[in-house]
Amino acid sequence: MTELKYCCGLVNSDKKYLSVGFANSVNADGTSLKAKQRWNLEQGGDDTVYLKHSNFYLTTDKMGNVTCAEDKTDDAKFRVETQTDGRWAFRSVPYDKYLGCSDTVNTNATKAEERQLWTVHMDIHPQVNIRSNIRDRYAHLEDGELHFNEVIPWGADAIVTLEFHGGRYALRVCNGKYASTSGSLVDSPTDDSLFILEFHGGKAAFKHSSGKYMAAIGPKATLQCAKSQRTKPGKDEVFVLEDSHPQGILIASTGKVASTRQGVDVSAKHALDTDVEEGTFNDKETWQLEYVDGKWAVRTAEDKYWELKPTGGIQADAGSRSNSGCKFELSHHENKIALKGDNGKFVRPKESGHLYANADGADPAEKDLFIFQMVNRPQLVLKGVQGFVGHGSRSKVECSKPRYDVYKVTCKDGYYNLQAENGKYWVVEDDQSISLGSAPDKFIFEYISMSKLAIRGGRNFTYLKGEQNGDFKCNGTEVDAKTTWEV
Repeated sequence: MTELKYCCGLVNSDKKYLSVGFANSVNADGTSLKAKQRWNLEQGGDDTVYLKHSNFYLTTDKMGNVTCAEDKTDDAKFRVETQTDGRWAFRSVPYDKYLGCSDTVNTNATKAEERQLWTVHMDIHPQVNIRSNIRDRYAHLEDGELHFNEVIPWGADAIVTLEFHGGRYALRVCNGKYASTSGSLVDSPTDDSLFILEFHGGKAAFKHSSGKYMAAIGPKATLQCAKSQRTKPGKDEVFVLEDSHPQGILIASTGKVASTRQGVDVSAKHALDTDVEEGTFNDKETWQLEYVDGKWAVRTAEDKYWELKPTGGIQADAGSRSNSGCKFELSHHENKIALKGDNGKFVRPKESGHLYANADGADPAEKDLFIFQMVNRPQLVLKGVQGFVGHGSRSKVECSKPRYDVYKVTCKDGYYNLQAENGKYWVVEDDQSISLGSAPDKFIFEYISMSKLAIRGGRNFTYLKGEQNGDFKCNGTEVDAKTTWEV
């Protein structure tokens, strides 16, 4: 898995964002979280951080002047002090003064008062997997609680959405409920389910306003508040936030689903053993796609990988993905995909249903095509280079929102529909823009890398492309930064 890089916006008491200005000057006049307001929290060790924008570091001097500089010196090192209301204060390590804003951004204050407190607006994709650092296990929904007992975060129940609420964060699980201090899930975010997000040595901690940290506790490693207060989180109270791989089912051209129901051989012999409408899927027919070295590995819930055998057969028995036989080329063909083994041949089911990479040809035949239906994103949040995807009061969907909207995803025959929380669907207008309407249009997902995809729609299934002004249209002709979406 890949740990998240922590990017954020810093909002002062005037509701303005810390921004980079002309000639690498620093001001606090940003009104929303855009490119000039994005800062990476780079760990400095001993709970210190650097604030990095592009290739420059926010730096101060003994006179309190603040600017951006290329050199990563001690003058750029700050210690974070979190407040009970969720705001952060940044204290200069060499000068022992606080970053604040009066007429200018400076480090002149000896105490952290209102002008020196910053609301941290995290600019990461909010849907994550959470791993307990000491237990090395992932959280997932089980028996109405979040338990850290999965070796691999599998399925939609392992996706946790971080919701920002005025400086604090709520942890929302796939059933729409929220983690609370007691360990039970609650229907809405209240004080008992809102937490200050802290970072310690690159790891995340969730601190309640009572001063207690959330921890993985007991034989089931239930996420709940620790019994005692701490000045710093303990070993059970720090977590790693990670992006997640796409997981889904593979339906062969025969209409049968690929599975390992009969051992390590991968075969497509049976109808889908699931209730698609309910979103429940058998682990033996669900696969994780992992992007590695420009190709894809296919992982099972039992922590094994597909491997191409000398006979051409596919077995799910490899302990790692390092073998070249575990890496497949993935190509998209409208609503379907094809997989090519390292022998240069496409994967297809034999009459017996067993999958073999023995199909010759430069292009895949219909028998070599599979529908891959992603199942671990029933609720989708999209983030692009310009910001989040969301809609306003006019029902127009745009791509430069500072806050995201959540869309319900359904799939049929490899085509996806996206539905807003108000019940309306994505539709493609005559100018190729996206709006919300009553009758859904079809979209295609193309898998680009670990947690990124391209989306195609419209008359000719062209790529959804985002522009800096928020335009979100099916007018892209290639996969690039503007047509790639983090999920």
